[in-house]
Amino acid sequence: MIKYEAKIIGETSAGLTAVEIYKNNTLIWSLDFFAQGATFQGYIDGLREAYDTATDCANVESWMDDGPIPITYSNDDSAWVIASFTPAEGWKFADPQNDGQAWDFIKTNADRIPTEIVNAWAAEFGI
Repeated sequence: MIKYEAKIIGETSAGLTAVEIYKNNTLIWSLDFFAQGATFQGYIDGLREAYDTATDCANVESWMDDGPIPITYSNDDSAWVIASFTPAEGWKFADPQNDGQAWDFIKTNADRIPTEIVNAWAAEFGI
């Protein structure tokens, strides 16, 4: 059975939001949505596009190109996995913590992320 998993990668400065897609634990595709920078609306659009990309990870081979070798973005002290998605298990987020970019991702996609996740993070941030 083939297992697809998408990981949303965030960075301390919120200057990087990337998606890494794995097939049977092997990285096959990745993209930094803000490699060229982003305006405020571009940041919001990029967070929504990252969500869309992650939830479509099982179809990656139908839309990925033969571009460069995928990059692992979550490999240093300032970038980490803020969420992961598998078609079988849905979304998994780290426990609420002082992670502004994860909270930005959740707020921006609150209409599509399970309510219990949004509420847990909102409670942690005092909203």
